Amino acid sequence: MYFLAIEITRRKFASTISFFARRAFASPIDIRRLMSLMRSTDSDVSCSIICSF
Repeated sequence: MYFLAIEITRRKFASTISFFARRAFASPIDIRRLMSLMRSTDSDVSCSIICSF
């Protein structure tokens, strides 16, 4: 159960980062939000999102 909770949390972070990454193409403010979010999350999650683009 613990592993499942960790995976769900990572996926939520990943989807949030993906959302801001898509929005970042439209707005400089969203670019700042994306960078801030990526700094605050786990490096594994950030790397997986960056590598998927």
